[in-house]
Amino acid sequence: MAGYQPIPGRIEAEDFDTGDNGTSYHDVTAGNSGGQYRDTEDADITATLDAGTGYKISSVSPGEWLEYTVGAASGAYDIDPRVASIASGRRIIIKLDDITLDMVTVPSTGNLDTFSTVTSAGHMIATTEQKILRLEFPDGNVDLNWVEFIQKSGTGE
Repeated sequence: MAGYQPIPGRIEAEDFDTGDNGTSYHDVTAGNSGGQYRDTEDADITATLDAGTGYKISSVSPGEWLEYTVGAASGAYDIDPRVASIASGRRIIIKLDDITLDMVTVPSTGNLDTFSTVTSAGHMIATTEQKILRLEFPDGNVDLNWVEFIQKSGTGE
């Protein structure tokens, strides 16, 4: 669950760091409306039929965020969030140690049970130190299954 997440690799959305609302995550509604997986915290987690562990972050409201403690191998990466949204144009801001790597736009997938992988390409991570990955949802109305960091084998990919 919470704690150190290796990069490269896949980080399940529901495995955000443990801690209080406002410390490891921010959720604007009290309680886990999905009641799944981590029901003692406020982030909304529900079951999913999509690929992964069977859970997703759902019912995301504008301004919510999640944090993950990660350790990354130095190199170039593509970052691939696995998302669902009824509305198009929703965004996820991807930060590493408070530095914005990208703001990805989430397409409409038609419903919250149909997922799509969005690629954010060409990010350099220079050190192997422990870092904080933060995913921010400025618009809400996005469900997140996982985010995958794929290390590129060379330059120019």
